[in-house]
Amino acid sequence: MIRYQVMIDEGFRSALPALQDAAGVTFSKDEVQRVFADHDSRQRKASRYVLYRCDGMSLAGVVEEIDPNSIWVTVRAAQEIEANCERVLLGLRVLAVAGENQRRPAFRFGLKSMFVALTVLAVPLCWACVQWQWIRARHETMERLTKDPRYKVGAPAFWFVANPSAPWSIAIFGEKGFSAITLPADSEYGVADIQALFPEAHVYRMRFSDDDRYYFF
Repeated sequence: MIRYQVMIDEGFRSALPALQDAAGVTFSKDEVQRVFADHDSRQRKASRYVLYRCDGMSLAGVVEEIDPNSIWVTVRAAQEIEANCERVLLGLRVLAVAGENQRRPAFRFGLKSMFVALTVLAVPLCWACVQWQWIRARHETMERLTKDPRYKVGAPAFWFVANPSAPWSIAIFGEKGFSAITLPADSEYGVADIQALFPEAHVYRMRFSDDDRYYFF
């Protein structure tokens, strides 16, 4: 005995002649018509259909209440006839699956999904832009400081201090750190302004005494 579930559709209707040829019999027209009539009327109850029956051979179909759009086809016959019918029913199932895949809509973005994706991408991009602006401001300020001999960038030699790393959020972009920045007494920059741009550095304001000795304050 073989038993296959197939959809009740035009594919099943067109496969009935091939199934008859495979079994070498003629199905009951009344039972075949009843299968499609019950399906078209959207009948939702279990039904049994005897397509063909004789001594030692039967072909029947059962529609279950939980799935009225498909029919379980059962074949009881000689082994060779069952094998022929199985090939037809298996081919019908393969065609049904292929048709379902073709009807399935391709994956697409809805407006809600697009807005969520843009938000997820915007957060890290905005953060990276802020870090690049910080790096740019550091470079522009450092360029002005190094052009004026009154400003000293880096710790004095007697400190024996290596340059620290820049804050991690800009160090990951390759930004280097500075150990110390010394401002002249008449600097246009305030200590707090430079310290905000270079938080890893020691920032001092310097002035000279009358005997040319300098100190920081």
